[in-house]
Amino acid sequence: MEDDLVSEDDILLRSEKEFHDAARRNDTEKMHELLKRGVDIKAKNKIDRKALHWAAGMGHEEAVRMLLDHDTEVDQDDSFGMNALLLASWFGHLKILQILVASGAKLNCENKKGLNLVHCAAQRGHVPVLEFIMEDLEDIRLDRTDKSGRTALHLAAEHGQLETVEFLIGSGCGHGLKDKELNAALHLAAKQGHAGVLQKIVETGVDVDEKNVDGLTALHLCADGGITTASSCSWSPAAASTR
Repeated sequence: MEDDLVSEDDILLRSEKEFHDAARRNDTEKMHELLKRGVDIKAKNKIDRKALHWAAGMGHEEAVRMLLDHDTEVDQDDSFGMNALLLASWFGHLKILQILVASGAKLNCENKKGLNLVHCAAQRGHVPVLEFIMEDLEDIRLDRTDKSGRTALHLAAEHGQLETVEFLIGSGCGHGLKDKELNAALHLAAKQGHAGVLQKIVETGVDVDEKNVDGLTALHLCADGGITTASSCSWSPAAASTR
């Protein structure tokens, strides 16, 4: 079969595209066949992803192990700054993360938005991944910020990941740290309407009257988040008056 380009808007040869697709579906038999035919295992598509990115992001252990046996470049980024390790963390594939770490993947990596392993797992609510990161990996800081000045707790709170928020607080993550717009995790939970997360953060004793760059407190932001009555917040004056 002629090995031409797949389409005008792609940069992969047909065999390379087939190899990527095989990695995405964990078809190691097809991958072996293509490798025997001389396919470039390091071939990248138009967003700089190679087969390892797809296999790691999909959580395919067999494909990942096979790729690592043939390609030692485990830390390569795609056009978003995501490498295989970050993709495994983002999608919650703990076993893949462990395999990549054992293969020498660089731990203190981040994407173009400044998201690291902890940020990715926290935003998506993958507590088992966070447990592995904190218990088994060294030199990982919980309070490291992304390019917006947000910590893992900010991201978990913003996306309503209550179990993750509880884990991060229990692990010593700073409760009242502010991002570049002076939002604490409390503000973000309130704005997005995550009442359970909001209450959990309040229980840590943070200052509920802290204002962000717009001069707004978490209580001001409750309405934006669909928490339509102040009495929904047990720490609010309205709630206090009902007790």
